[in-house]
Amino acid sequence: MKWNLMKKPYRKFIRPQSRILDVGAGELYISRLMQDYLKSKVVGVDVIDYKTNYIENYLIKNNKLPFPDKSFDIITFNDTLHHIDIRGQKLILKEAMRVGKEKIIIFEDAKNLTSYLLDFLTNRLSMPKAFSHKNIKEWKNFMYKMGYEARYYKVRKHFYYPLKHYIFTINLNDVLN
Repeated sequence: MKWNLMKKPYRKFIRPQSRILDVGAGELYISRLMQDYLKSKVVGVDVIDYKTNYIENYLIKNNKLPFPDKSFDIITFNDTLHHIDIRGQKLILKEAMRVGKEKIIIFEDAKNLTSYLLDFLTNRLSMPKAFSHKNIKEWKNFMYKMGYEARYYKVRKHFYYPLKHYIFTINLNDVLN
């Protein structure tokens, strides 16, 4: 269901044959769907090894992405950042800036009780739960303070889908610092 919310906007932001790093890729389901639908090469990274191999994947250690500078055209964070505390969010976004060339795309749960509750109830016990959700203004302000100009895009959802999401993009050529 979540992929159905993401795929149309992602098609606007990502050109075919892009090299994409999916940060916080979990079990790699969305990563594989992105790779197939967007006709691009997707590599997944996460702090937990879920023992899946749908696509090429690596572990994040000490908030460092295991890739050289400018290795990927696009960096995605798909419902990932709210699992990381604020200090960790800053570190991993800086790493994304380092390994990315063109754009960072952030797909995040909205800040509301439903998001907190479903996050708590549906995620594995081993998954970090920082509950560091932010509203649109808070995300934009957070990124601005880091030197990033984030653009917000509304996510259209089906009326029966319980969660609200945000999409932000950061053009790496427009970094303020």
